Amino acid sequence: MRSKLASCHPQRFHKAKGLCGSCYDKQLKATNAEYKARQRKNTTDWLKRNPESRRRLNAARRIRELNDPLRYQKKRAASLKSKYGISLEDYDRLLVIQGSGCAICNRKPGARPLHVDHNHETGKVRGLLCHQCNWYLGTVDNDPSILRRIAIYLNREEVFA
Repeated sequence: MRSKLASCHPQRFHKAKGLCGSCYDKQLKATNAEYKARQRKNTTDWLKRNPESRRRLNAARRIRELNDPLRYQKKRAASLKSKYGISLEDYDRLLVIQGSGCAICNRKPGARPLHVDHNHETGKVRGLLCHQCNWYLGTVDNDPSILRRIAIYLNREEVFA
């Protein structure tokens, strides 16, 4: 009979190293890449063999997310961290530095936040852009020579007057 309680969650029983089962598993996954890969493969295989269980688990997760008033902020924070390596606080600080608007046209964010623009080669964040400016940069493939040619074109005289 287990009687020792975990140091991480005193309401749970200890599994190893003073940790409860889930915290011990998290620590193993964080420190042992082989264990993490094996666990991921086992889970994937189990979900493939049990499609109904997968549907139930996904439905339960969606219900938990819908009942969480901070779900949008949590998802946004996780997305910013995983894609660009910045926090929500970093994003807000950058927005203030830019004068609360797009780094190119100074358009203020509407219902949606500004896009995080980054260098695709280095991964470094350059600034925050409105949808339109972000789209423009994407269409010219971030090539400054194309942008210079566009500026020259816009400043030339009309051919038919």
